[in-house]
Amino acid sequence: MKRMITVALASMMLLTFSTAMAASPSVNFDGSVLTQYRWDDAGANSLTGGKIFLRLNANAQISDDVSLYTRFAAEGLTGDKIGNDFDKGYYSNSSATTIDRWGIIIKGKDFTYKVGRQDGALGQGLIYDSTGYMGINEAALDGLIAWGKSGDTNLTFVVTKVWAASGPTLPAYAIDASSSPAKGWKWGGTLARLGGDVDTNYWAINTAYTDGKATFGGEYGQSNNASQNKGYALSVNHSFDNKNSAYLIYSRVEANASMAGFTAYDSNGKGIYYGLDHKITKDSTISLFYKDMKTVDTGEKSTSLRTTFTYKF
Repeated sequence: MKRMITVALASMMLLTFSTAMAASPSVNFDGSVLTQYRWDDAGANSLTGGKIFLRLNANAQISDDVSLYTRFAAEGLTGDKIGNDFDKGYYSNSSATTIDRWGIIIKGKDFTYKVGRQDGALGQGLIYDSTGYMGINEAALDGLIAWGKSGDTNLTFVVTKVWAASGPTLPAYAIDASSSPAKGWKWGGTLARLGGDVDTNYWAINTAYTDGKATFGGEYGQSNNASQNKGYALSVNHSFDNKNSAYLIYSRVEANASMAGFTAYDSNGKGIYYGLDHKITKDSTISLFYKDMKTVDTGEKSTSLRTTFTYKF
């Protein structure tokens, strides 16, 4: 609880600091504070716990086309200390604080280049998504990510290595492309590779269709690992009005289908996600999430119910 209070106080002080500094013409601050309580049930284990997660981003504009970025992240856990977005083995069992993103952004005519320590996602997140994590050993990348357009095609190029505390360096490469072939439709594909001892190639295709206030999506991915190498997800999102929305997702992602297990879904899991979001103000949202899952390899059941409040600044 003391660690939880410390993180909360740090969040309040940093929010005050960012508001005061935002008046500077060359440095901009933004970020979010997330608080969550969850109930997890897996077999004979029933766990509950809360967390608070602060992200503070700073961007310093050097010129019209060049800026520097960095991020301070802090998370504290309470109760049974579940739901961590950091490596407990590296930090502690209940909290972590770190400056975990930094680098330079260069805007070109057709592409933007980001060089430094960063996270990211490919496609709809099936084979790689590290945007929800913080700190070392959580699939952040060191190197270059470039994105832009060539004609009607959106392109992303990744030439990086994985940020890890020890062990062999894992090079990570990817090409991601997407376009809109017709009104309401979007399609895309991804090729990726983790080198080093992992030595695995990945590919995925995805599509989405929007009709009115509903969007239907799907993605299939696979690696060249000898086993447990396939995954897919099907989703529907619906906006009832400008404040309320809901989603339903079915996913089945085998253990070796995603890059080091960093997927938007449950690695080695199959089942359904249900979600409801309500915007209280333009900057604050309360969310309700429930998932009913089984492991792919053993069929072990698990459920998780989460209520989350997010404030963006």
